[in-house]
Amino acid sequence: MNKFKKLLINNAFTSLLTTRVFSILLHIHALYWRVKSYFFCHVAFSAKIIGWKNLKLGCNSVISGGTWINVNNRDSSGNIQVNIGKNVFIGRDNFFTVGKKITVGPYCLTATNCSFIGSSHIISDPFKFYMTTGVTNDWEIIVGANCFFGYGASVVGNVEIGHGCVIGAHCKVMNNIPPFSMVVGNPAVIIKRYDFEEKKWSKDFDSLKSWPSEDEYIRILEESLNGKYPFMPLSVSNDFFGDTV
Repeated sequence: MNKFKKLLINNAFTSLLTTRVFSILLHIHALYWRVKSYFFCHVAFSAKIIGWKNLKLGCNSVISGGTWINVNNRDSSGNIQVNIGKNVFIGRDNFFTVGKKITVGPYCLTATNCSFIGSSHIISDPFKFYMTTGVTNDWEIIVGANCFFGYGASVVGNVEIGHGCVIGAHCKVMNNIPPFSMVVGNPAVIIKRYDFEEKKWSKDFDSLKSWPSEDEYIRILEESLNGKYPFMPLSVSNDFFGDTV
């Protein structure tokens, strides 16, 4: 019995030692990509990126502390599976689990604890250890330009969210959302859409007919900025020296 316990301990130690060394080597290799990104965007020290080669970050974008971007089925050729546009602010403790692809358009803003679930563990056989069964890779999440996600909002599955949308706090989006929609609830429902004639959010959105295309919308946004990059609140995203008075 004592020999059996010793064997188990030795096997556990060997397993842990191997995975620890492997983890350190992977981290050292990823440092190149983190340093490279430093010159055009901001990735907080505590943000975890699994799949740097498959990630594209736009200029002046921010990934806040505690956020985890996990590319599950990484393409060894380096194809982009996470595309985050320019001037995007990803809030603290966000979670991205990537199946086929996740795209976040320019000028988007997410609050704390938002999640984008584009992949899930394969659970077809409960008699197998779920950690070893693999993950799905057929879902794609697309988020248009200048969308705002409130605290704890989540997007789950094969979903496209149009440009200019507002996703309410603790909202769960599982179906496509058209552009310039305001949604709340679990599951998410549209409560308003933006009326460009009245220049306000309207509950009578069935009578609304047209909205600018995403390209036209981005042009309007950039004109309002006079071609400049917006100031990003790094004090919110940082792990250290983030306090203000």
